[in-house]
Amino acid sequence: MSPTPKSTLQTLLKSSTGTKVQACLLESLGTASDSQIEALVELLAPLSAQAGVKMHCVRCHLTYTENKNHSSACKNKHDDEGNTEYETGNDEGITTLNCCGTSFDSEDSPDTEFCFTAPHTTAEDDVLYYESGNEDEDGVNTNVIRCAVNGCAKKRKVAKKVGNKGGSASKKQKAV
Repeated sequence: MSPTPKSTLQTLLKSSTGTKVQACLLESLGTASDSQIEALVELLAPLSAQAGVKMHCVRCHLTYTENKNHSSACKNKHDDEGNTEYETGNDEGITTLNCCGTSFDSEDSPDTEFCFTAPHTTAEDDVLYYESGNEDEDGVNTNVIRCAVNGCAKKRKVAKKVGNKGGSASKKQKAV
């Protein structure tokens, strides 16, 4: 018994990267018939709906859509503040960044420019915020603050007003 077109497609999609599938679809659009395009639009309708829903990440305070969210979409850069400890008689020290506790040789830079990478989230329960009372806990990052402290509600109101006047409502927010 030969495989059905549905099972063949499922196998192909499961064994291909998203980038390969996307490139193939984009390349095929030029020669696809109207009925093929209509079928594809219908199959991808949930993605289309998600693309129009803009959300606010309560960790990095950027606007995102679920279509562009992935395991390292939410990034928080190190700040430059830290403490360097030197051993007596040694010119090289160990620098520990205040933001996330990352340590490295003082002559070098951190292994990565980011304190962390994670998926964007709208759930405050998923985020460990830097607040009075938890400054000394492991995993707390001085750059991760609540929206109320960051002023996100005010920024979004201003962006909506600008958008209603015919301007651009998509202001790029500085990552905290």
